[in-house]
Amino acid sequence: MLIRYRTLSVSVGKEQKKIACDSVILAVGYKEEDSLYKELEFDVPEIYLLGDAKKVSNIMYAIWDAFEVANHI
Repeated sequence: MLIRYRTLSVSVGKEQKKIACDSVILAVGYKEEDSLYKELEFDVPEIYLLGDAKKVSNIMYAIWDAFEVANHI
């Protein structure tokens, strides 16, 4: 049986490492993306910022946030 590994190159500061692997999973941070809201907030009379555009969190936060906004319209 022939197993082929790929090589992952990692740079930490000035140090470079190569790691043999068959898969890589990236876990990266998230940042709010509200540029469209900021572009339209003064042009659209009724606009709401919801979910990950407002605050990065989980799906339950997004659903609750949308419920609260819809409940107060």
